[in-house]
Amino acid sequence: MAEVRGSSTRTPLRFLENVFVVLALFLFSEALLPVLRSGVTWDPVQGDPALQAIWYGIYGVTLFLIALRGQQFIRAMLRDKLLLILMLIALISVFWSLAPEVTLRRSAALVATTLFAVYFAMRYTLKEQMRLLAWALFIAAALSLFFALALPAYGVMGQVHEGAWRGIFFHKNSLGRMMTLGAILFLFLALGTHRYRWITWGGFALSTVLLLFSASRSALVVLLTLLVLLPFFLRLRRHYTLTLLLLLLGVLVGGAMGTWVLMDSGDVLSEQQWADTLIGRTALWNAVFEKIGQHLWLGYGYHAFWLGWDGESASIWRQFSWEPPHAHNGFLDLWLNLGVLGLVAFALGFLALCLRAVRWVRLTSTAEGLWPLSYLTFLLLFNLPQSIILEPNDIFWVLYVAIALSTFLPRSRGATLIGQHA
Repeated sequence: MAEVRGSSTRTPLRFLENVFVVLALFLFSEALLPVLRSGVTWDPVQGDPALQAIWYGIYGVTLFLIALRGQQFIRAMLRDKLLLILMLIALISVFWSLAPEVTLRRSAALVATTLFAVYFAMRYTLKEQMRLLAWALFIAAALSLFFALALPAYGVMGQVHEGAWRGIFFHKNSLGRMMTLGAILFLFLALGTHRYRWITWGGFALSTVLLLFSASRSALVVLLTLLVLLPFFLRLRRHYTLTLLLLLLGVLVGGAMGTWVLMDSGDVLSEQQWADTLIGRTALWNAVFEKIGQHLWLGYGYHAFWLGWDGESASIWRQFSWEPPHAHNGFLDLWLNLGVLGLVAFALGFLALCLRAVRWVRLTSTAEGLWPLSYLTFLLLFNLPQSIILEPNDIFWVLYVAIALSTFLPRSRGATLIGQHA
């Protein structure tokens, strides 16, 4: 387990705190619980009460830990003003939301998720965050392997995706996405540590194998793109030229196009309907753009659009023979939720974070220094075919916020101080 910043001795309380963080990250990854709750029906407006009870427990412990370090928490939370503005937009969208009850509940969950992320960034260095995340992903990978081999009724998909592994996740694409994250994370830890390196290389191998058995094409393209980009990221430490930036941009655009063209099918579509996936999603995006135009500037309210037949999504569902749960594009979903206002706020914050991530690469000399920029690339590519921006109870938002706050670094810090905070 990672050690807590500012302490020199191990204590049972610190161990329990680390265990809680690993458990929370595991649950934020949407592992196990969706599989156990599959087949259970619940109102999309009210939510799943069983899952809500679990999240209330996570929120309660988080608030307790935050209360122990109130001033430190406030300082950490105020670091990123653009992030605060985006959160504020999501909260006040309840006043123009077409489903204010849903917006209030989901925005409250988003705030609670963000509070955990701030605590995570405040309490642990970036390197410690990576190690704790590695524990959570290794447990998820090991359980996924067990479910696929010993409990194939749960761990292997049938029907349209016959034979594709999903492990302890709801869908094969979820397994592929998490194992892409795991592969990159374990790779950096393997390159950056001298102790127990065989464990991190084992985590990389296990993540890669599970990704391949998930048959998630977009996940494979994203992983290959990140691996191709790593040498370019490394060269940023010595060369910072326009040519290098253009090469980086070219590889990134190529990866984005590959992810876009080789999009994986959704959760509820038949093989025939996704015979041409790109055309299928283009038709969906055209329908989404029409709805965006009706609430261009402020959107429909946070999480107030995709409510099945009870929400505005019904008008899109009537146009197709399938029922998309989201826009299959994170940026379009953000636009639906919070309009141009929210989209611009996120874009500005994301761009500022990218610049800090590049600076982090140049000020560090270890493999872990590549993590922020690699994660942002991962997030950007996966949000083309999927929707993982500004989601409550979601590990990708937790990591985005934690990285955003952890990469604030004064100019005087040296290159070897990887993970140290201001």
